[in-house]
Amino acid sequence: DTLRRAPVVECSLADFARYCLDPGEARFYLNGFEPLLRPALVDALPASFFDFGHAQDLTFELLLEFETQTNARLFGSKDAARLARVTATDADQRLTKLFLGPEGAVTRLHRDNHGAHARLTVLHGAKLYVAFPPSDHAFLYVRDGHSPIDVLHPDLDRYPLYARATPHAAVLTPGHTILIPKNWYHAAFSLQPSVTLMRNFWSSTNIQDFADMQKDQIQRKINALRRAGFLRNDEAT
Repeated sequence: DTLRRAPVVECSLADFARYCLDPGEARFYLNGFEPLLRPALVDALPASFFDFGHAQDLTFELLLEFETQTNARLFGSKDAARLARVTATDADQRLTKLFLGPEGAVTRLHRDNHGAHARLTVLHGAKLYVAFPPSDHAFLYVRDGHSPIDVLHPDLDRYPLYARATPHAAVLTPGHTILIPKNWYHAAFSLQPSVTLMRNFWSSTNIQDFADMQKDQIQRKINALRRAGFLRNDEAT
């Protein structure tokens, strides 16, 4: 509730790393740094992060197909493929994010947007993950995709249905990866100063969620073009 009133501080990654290592000062964590947009950092990422094994990642292919069809429909076929590849590459890279946090940093219980899967790889430190299947939704008092429950110290007087939920817990150390399927609720706790690499993605198991998300996005694009006078009301319906 107080987050919106807190100041925003800009700093370098080196300064934030030093902040995380100071047990007397560290209170906040960095969420959402996009390393794939910085080519110099890509080579530093572990090769294992890009090996999804049995977890098929079709995100780039889906984005490319969507952008190609959208650009051709709205702007014509000229340069549609080239523009689509640029846009799809940017959108795909933004789905990989780096989290840095001090000991004690918490990601509250939530589920990821748009039916995306998530895979998280700990590069440094140790983190505890606690996850709940979608079938526990009714027991977690969810609002707007987030739960108010502190899973380490649940208040059963205030949230009695939580007693019926089934938590799944794992501690990750460097090199360990956890896969969070679509619509699973999860919370994370930094047991030590930690660095975590996260990627949201879509595969054959949640492709309909991707399609629903893109329908919403294309409608927003159409509405924006109409407001700007580039489309008539009878175009691009």
